[in-house]
Amino acid sequence: MVYVLAVTIGWIIIVPPFVSLYRTAGRIRRVQEITGARKRIRPGLGLLIAIVSWTMLLDMPYLQTHINSAWDVEFERVKV
Repeated sequence: MVYVLAVTIGWIIIVPPFVSLYRTAGRIRRVQEITGARKRIRPGLGLLIAIVSWTMLLDMPYLQTHINSAWDVEFERVKV
């Protein structure tokens, strides 16, 4: 719920959406570490992409790719 407020109303203050994105990338990294995914997200890079793109259209595919890598590891584990 706080994430939704940060990325919607938080744009007024400018900082909250970027903090939220950085923390989300950190959570994705923890999931990747738990699942043992080889490809790991770099929260700082995700933040930099968001700052450069400003609209957060370029960093969402970056985040989703890393979420998918964790899912792929778990899917392979369950499939075997």
